[in-house]
Amino acid sequence: MEPWRYGCVNTASRGLTPDRDAAELALLKRFSAAKKPILGICRGLQIINVAFGGTLIQDLPGHNAVNGMDRLHNVCMTPSFLQVLYGTTMLTNSAHHQAVDQLGQGLRAVQWAPDGTVEALCHTQLPIWAVQWHPERMNVVTDGVRLFRAFLSLCS
Repeated sequence: MEPWRYGCVNTASRGLTPDRDAAELALLKRFSAAKKPILGICRGLQIINVAFGGTLIQDLPGHNAVNGMDRLHNVCMTPSFLQVLYGTTMLTNSAHHQAVDQLGQGLRAVQWAPDGTVEALCHTQLPIWAVQWHPERMNVVTDGVRLFRAFLSLCS
């Protein structure tokens, strides 16, 4: 995301897509105003955080993919939609260079990497869930399909 959108100067953001930022923020605003379920994945978590007034770490070392391969790490969780699905700890993948810095209004962090990086969040009042990891690439190690099934149930 463009750093100006969360009140910062660009110090390490790359691959910026202003039109995509604007479109995704507008879509999120419409869906959240209508109280429709939203699931953010990786960049989606970042969009959600910024949309609710949060900020991002522009370059987070140790979380990006290496030679095109996701990193894997354990995460811990608080009671949440994810703990119901996966228990108190789980293995996730990591392929991002940005992450939540300050949480947006109404958002609650529910999962963290060992270094304290927020790996998942939810909204306290709205049906909004978000993960920093990629469940669509986790089927071998962790059943990422569980998250999609739970989200589809939320949509019903």
